[in-house]
Amino acid sequence: MGTVPAVGKPTFEIGPDEMEMSVGIHREPGRRRVKLAPAAIIAEEIVGAIHKDLAKPHKTPCLLLINGFGGTPLMELYLMCEAARRVLAGRGLTVARSLVASVPILKFLCT
Repeated sequence: MGTVPAVGKPTFEIGPDEMEMSVGIHREPGRRRVKLAPAAIIAEEIVGAIHKDLAKPHKTPCLLLINGFGGTPLMELYLMCEAARRVLAGRGLTVARSLVASVPILKFLCT
């Protein structure tokens, strides 16, 4: 279930074998709902969507930010970090630094 703080009740429900791709910062529904998948497949889709929007991304060092917004165990976040790092490497991008945490995004970026 996703609960937006201002609403105070679930705004959507999700099955035990489903996930939202690229969920919103307040747990709004994501780009689309899919069946659970391995980290490599998830990373390929998310990195692919971002990579497509970049102008000349090859050989450019990048920052990899993985954030669970307080609701994802660190073990899962590090698993996604490694999967994303592999996808980026396969696309010719070098991760100069990776930041992995499970905290509210503004607090994380400002500290």
